[in-house]
Amino acid sequence: MEELPDALFIVDPKREDNAVREAKNIGIPIVAMLDTNCDPDDVDYPIPANDDAIKSIALITSAIADKIIEGLEEGGLKENLEAFAGGEEEEAEKREEVEEESEVEEDEEEEGKEEIVAEEKKEKEEEKDEK
Repeated sequence: MEELPDALFIVDPKREDNAVREAKNIGIPIVAMLDTNCDPDDVDYPIPANDDAIKSIALITSAIADKIIEGLEEGGLKENLEAFAGGEEEEAEKREEVEEESEVEEDEEEEGKEEIVAEEKKEKEEEKDEK
């Protein structure tokens, strides 16, 4: 690593206590998923969540990644960290809406493919009848 990161994201600060200590010593802000066995005082931006559930980790990690990309595009990460710490539920709702929309689009695309296949079969039958 050529330079220090702007922030550190940790899934289980209790398990990653060395990383937490090192980030605190260097002054790197910590964003972390916390459940009931973690100390929120060790973290700058706590995200209450089940840090043992894979679905929970996947959802929040992807939301964090989206916010990092958004922050990099806008030219600053630190302001977006504060916005994210308060907007976890809103982000989860948006993600669910997007997933539902894509399922609808996939269904519509599948229906369109079925229609095309049916039309092609009909054309082939018509060609056979003409011969």
